[in-house]
Amino acid sequence: GFGLLLITLLIVVFSLIFGSSSSGTNNLIRAVKQQQEIIRIAEVGEKSARTSVTQSFATSTKLTVSTSQSEMLKYPEGRDLKLKGKELAEEFDPKTDAQLKTATENGTFDEVLTAILVKQLTDYGQNLSDYYDGESSKARKQLLENAFGQVQGLLDSQKATVTEQ
Repeated sequence: GFGLLLITLLIVVFSLIFGSSSSGTNNLIRAVKQQQEIIRIAEVGEKSARTSVTQSFATSTKLTVSTSQSEMLKYPEGRDLKLKGKELAEEFDPKTDAQLKTATENGTFDEVLTAILVKQLTDYGQNLSDYYDGESSKARKQLLENAFGQVQGLLDSQKATVTEQ
C-alpha cells in the first residue's frame, strides 16, 4: 500500500512539474500561430492599402509581430517547436480574405483592414495576458510580457492616429 501511495505521489509531482512546461510550450505554439495570421493579413494590407496611414499601420504590425514571433521561436523551448508553413497557417481564416475582397470591391479596404487588424491584435493581446497569468516560468513570462507590450504599443499608436484624424 505504501509503495502504491509513493508511486502515485511521484506521478502527481512529475505531472505538475512537466505538465506546466508542456502547457507553456503549447501556449507559445498557439501564440506563434496567431502571430502568423496577423502577419499574413498585415502583408495583404501593405500591398493593397490605399492610404499611407493604413499602409504604415500594416507595415508596423507586420514588423512588430514578426519580431515577436522570431523571439518566441528562438526561445529555448521554442527551438523544439519546428513549426512549418502548414502548421503555422492553422489559424488562417478564409472569412478574413472574403471580407477584404468585398471591402476592396466596395472601396472600404483600408477601414476593414484596420478593423480586422485591431481585432486580431486585441484578441492576441488578450490571449497573451491569459497565457501570462497561467505561466510559472519566469523566462516565458518575460517573453509573453514583451509580446504583450509590443501589441499594446501598436494598438495605442493606432488609437492615436485615429484621434488625430
